[in-house]
Amino acid sequence: MKSVNRIQIHADLGRVYEMAADVLEWPRLLSHYRWVRVVEGRAEDPDCVVEMAAQRDGFPCKWQARRTLFPATNRIHYLHTRSTWTRGMDVWWTVEALDGGLVEARITHEMPPSPNPLVEWFRRFVVGWLFVENIADKTLEGLKRHLERGQA
Repeated sequence: MKSVNRIQIHADLGRVYEMAADVLEWPRLLSHYRWVRVVEGRAEDPDCVVEMAAQRDGFPCKWQARRTLFPATNRIHYLHTRSTWTRGMDVWWTVEALDGGLVEARITHEMPPSPNPLVEWFRRFVVGWLFVENIADKTLEGLKRHLERGQA
């Protein structure tokens, strides 16, 4: 299962990266996030473990991931370490400057393929399409809205 969500934002590159990395603020800014907690390390550390909870149109989702910041390349990596359906998923946030004062924020989710075709189908269409892509789109759209309004 692999998915890529992206959005273009009229904002400063550094500010977009900062907001993407500051997951503890997401529940305040993004209505589909229920909570984010640091469970190992500290939020200001380049490497920590976070528990994140969101909803997909009222359906609750929760996962735990190791977050690693790469500010020199404007990238953030999450490895899902605890979740019923997404354990082992690699998630990369990439923030890049474009022409015209635009910044592209991109989230790539990837899980190793399963040898079981039913599991692979479930991951692709239920986990990926119904949940992961929907929540990622809402996250990008919410961050864009706050950044472009200067509210974040």
